[in-house]
Amino acid sequence: MKLDQLYLNHWLLSLALSLGICVAAKVMDLPRIHVDDLYYIQTAATYKNEGRLDNAAFTEEFRQGLTPGRDFGQLPFYSYAMSKWMGLFGLSGASLQVFFLFFLFLGVVSIMDLSRILGVSLPFSCFIAAIFALSLSLFGFRMDVISLFLFFFGWRVLFFAKPWAYFWGVGIFACSAAVYPAGFFFGLPVFLYFYFRDIIRPHLLWSFRNLLILGSILFWLAFSMILMHHLIQGDWQGFLSDYRISAAQANPGIPFSLDKYRLAWFMGTEGAFYFPKIGFVLLAFLLSAFLWAGVGRFPALEFVAFPCWILGSGVLLNAGLVPLKFWLFSASSVVMAGWALSGFYRVAPNLLGRFFCVCGMALFGALAVPGLSYGLLQSSPKPYFLAPVIHDLQQKGYTVLVDSNAAKFGLDWSLPLGTYNFFTSRSVISPDPLKRILPRKWGDFHKNEVAILNWNDSIGSISGNHLWASWRRFRLPVSPTKSDVFFVNQSGVLGSVYDFKPQALPSLR
Repeated sequence: MKLDQLYLNHWLLSLALSLGICVAAKVMDLPRIHVDDLYYIQTAATYKNEGRLDNAAFTEEFRQGLTPGRDFGQLPFYSYAMSKWMGLFGLSGASLQVFFLFFLFLGVVSIMDLSRILGVSLPFSCFIAAIFALSLSLFGFRMDVISLFLFFFGWRVLFFAKPWAYFWGVGIFACSAAVYPAGFFFGLPVFLYFYFRDIIRPHLLWSFRNLLILGSILFWLAFSMILMHHLIQGDWQGFLSDYRISAAQANPGIPFSLDKYRLAWFMGTEGAFYFPKIGFVLLAFLLSAFLWAGVGRFPALEFVAFPCWILGSGVLLNAGLVPLKFWLFSASSVVMAGWALSGFYRVAPNLLGRFFCVCGMALFGALAVPGLSYGLLQSSPKPYFLAPVIHDLQQKGYTVLVDSNAAKFGLDWSLPLGTYNFFTSRSVISPDPLKRILPRKWGDFHKNEVAILNWNDSIGSISGNHLWASWRRFRLPVSPTKSDVFFVNQSGVLGSVYDFKPQALPSLR
């Protein structure tokens, strides 16, 4: 087959696979709702509606000690991008799902084309892309999907090895880091590899190309700072103060995470079903190390071993800042292992070597189990409409808190005025851990608070038990439906969204 025909067939397959993955995700109602979704979506919605970086779903208690009227809990670029999408297509569940699927599609295409450039076997490329998509679909509308798409796309652009490619490659990596700081730790080793290969090794330190690269870095750094200055309205002191508070509470560094999150370094949490995560990274490193030892006999394998080491460096650098909790790390380690196993499959064509590759891919295939379980085993909720009930509760003097599940299935992400996010209902700076972030027991609720929460994502930790779905003789840690949502207050569970009556609560006015 001619090279041009092979290139065309790979592109057609990449587009078909990407489209198929997105259609399957749509049918399975992915991404799965995550507790952070309401935080990001309401920040973007407030920016769209009011033109300032804020979050209307923050309670006054959460705001205490922070810059008044501002949301500086995260870098503002992701919220800004989502707000622009809302401006074009509106705020609704369908619009936000297409937002996620759009970047997932681009990410899968980028991985497939990068795999082609690196010489990864086509079956392994398809496997990598599918597991990458499933793993990122488990944590809702997080910025990881955009950051990783930009990371792989920037890597692909650098392979053109032209002056314009370095300029835009630096810019794409800068956007990846701006959307999610983890993008910096993934993009840095990739860029340094190309810089060493094309500048340091051929001794081109004083060349036009090197000056262009250094100028590109300064240009994109200045561009990011100017845009940042605009988004935070010039309040750098407030931004740095609030971002430091948020980062210390939510994403502690190594000295803290080794203690507080020691289990999360090795075992999955929440939707991970206890699959090990650091183990995936270490295994992928081991595979690439064996390949590295064989580079002398198989020179072409440098293109497989180097990517694994580069990605591994990004994973471990990022792990120093964020505990190994999100599937971002699993998605990256799958890419590492896919490239390494593809190399093994080519250089070890005997039955034992190929059996080893099949077993290795089966291990990483376990990452697909949670995504398929959430998508296929949970039934869709019956329609329910929370806005009238919330209005009745507010008329009686109650403050209403909701989580992401209630916001999606009961309100289509459009919160009535005065409705707050359950996960931002408590102070982030209180020294008392029981008063920080969210209620831990029924007695932590205020007397005038009523919360509408999903059982497994929110109520389970308070009540001490979870709802399990049954599949034949097996019980799986998945809710029987996608939205087991209940009304609760300091007295406990008041009833589900299908049987609760606001008339049962006394008036506080």
